[in-house]
Amino acid sequence: MKPILRLLLLMLVTGAVGSNGAQAQSYAPQQSSGSGRGYPGTGQNLYVLSAESQGVLYGGVPSGQATGEVLKLSLAEAIRRALKQNLGLLLSEEGVRAAQGARWRALADLLPNVTTATSETREQLNLAALGFSGFPGIPNNVGPFNVFDTRVFLTQSLLDFNARNKARAEAEKLKAAEHSYKDTRDIVVLLSGNLYLEAVAGKSRIDAARAQLQTAQALYDLAVDKRKAGVIAGIDVLRARVQL
Repeated sequence: MKPILRLLLLMLVTGAVGSNGAQAQSYAPQQSSGSGRGYPGTGQNLYVLSAESQGVLYGGVPSGQATGEVLKLSLAEAIRRALKQNLGLLLSEEGVRAAQGARWRALADLLPNVTTATSETREQLNLAALGFSGFPGIPNNVGPFNVFDTRVFLTQSLLDFNARNKARAEAEKLKAAEHSYKDTRDIVVLLSGNLYLEAVAGKSRIDAARAQLQTAQALYDLAVDKRKAGVIAGIDVLRARVQL
């Protein structure tokens, strides 16, 4: 029920539902010199999205197989499906993951770097060329023999202000991406709930129009019967027909 309460709170703030049940244009495309979002106290709506942002938030990622069955949705189920399949929310989630990866890359510059090097050679030494010659029992050439060498190198930057500042910047970018994700999630809840309520209101208007049509038909039939009985004049029948 938490998303529903959040939806109702956002609708009260933005005026998404008017007194007559009609939709208020709180997220219609508007020209703005800022980042595409309004701010309270500036004469703009709280949620003012650009046309491109609306296209992303109104998009969805399909899943499963399409069927011909009618799917009955409650408000909570509609919001749950929107949070799961909304394209804008999924892109915002990917932005958070990208920011996390960038932060880990920045932190890698502050951690010790360990590298290894391994080599293997086959050598033969000429002792005479090295100045060792004339020793009885020792040949001038030694080998061939194998030399195996492996080493581990550890490097650590003690003072790297550039790396520290970069790590702090990436951490702040990660926080901004997380807040942007939460903001997008709230907007998805608002839009999906608003569209659901629009559909419910539209169905109610259709039912009301059908009821008015049935009432007008009944009044017209009654006027025709009264005219046949000579109780009312023909103008009353005409009036009932115009009303129908």
